[in-house]
Amino acid sequence: MPDNENSIIFLAAHSGTGKIAFFQYLNRLKAGDKVKLKYKDKIYNYTINSIWEEEKTGYIHINKTKENQLILTTCSPKNKDKQLIIESILSK
Repeated sequence: MPDNENSIIFLAAHSGTGKIAFFQYLNRLKAGDKVKLKYKDKIYNYTINSIWEEEKTGYIHINKTKENQLILTTCSPKNKDKQLIIESILSK
């Protein structure tokens, strides 16, 4: 959780307009953009570090850092066989 040191949170973000879509336009995000996460009535601010696509295999390759990370995943808007991965780091 974000209040633990060196945490990593993965959210299957499901971008779009369907019933399981929690976000819209995740594909429009870019490095440097901000993400806010509310947890236990506290707001945690993250900064997007990198964005990439990977094949849908059931695995996501993440380099764990010594910082708190938030990873958002959704289907690629360009390729049905890939997933979009958005990595962000907790702002100090």
